Amino acid sequence: MPSTPSQFTDGQGTYITSDSTNYSGKGKCWLDYYVVSQSASFAPQVQNSDEIDCEDADTCTLERTDGYLTCEVWSEIFGGGVSAGIFNFGARAFHSLTKCWSANSSYTCGWTSGCHVIFSSQQIVTQEGYKRCRCNMDGKKDNDVTEWLEDWTHTAPTNSVIYSCGDVDCPSD
Repeated sequence: MPSTPSQFTDGQGTYITSDSTNYSGKGKCWLDYYVVSQSASFAPQVQNSDEIDCEDADTCTLERTDGYLTCEVWSEIFGGGVSAGIFNFGARAFHSLTKCWSANSSYTCGWTSGCHVIFSSQQIVTQEGYKRCRCNMDGKKDNDVTEWLEDWTHTAPTNSVIYSCGDVDCPSD
């Protein structure tokens, strides 16, 4: 039983699937998984190219062809059906999961003077939900009882990356 009460109410959100059937002293028990919210944002920009100094050129360009790769490891204990339903990760056993996303992009910037770089920012998706422990004490139909709710939050990168051209201070000679 979780030590912190859930911020969600029983049945709130979108039901995904059930997992972990257990026949214990409380009868048949299982976990139901719900997603309540999902949002997307972009991570802070990072420099994604070397600097180029356009001071002595009529025009200059900088091109970045990228095999942007981000990996994450998540150790929430979900079975294959649950992870496929919630996060579209596919089947997995009860251990940590490593998932990698990549974006292959080509981005070109052009300037007439100054020092410049290309920046990138990867999209991040955050999902919130809860798992619900349900039990049926006597095996009779419609006698399911909710024992507890436990919240989860998962943040993961996607394969969406945005690029931008940026001005930087030129190094002093």
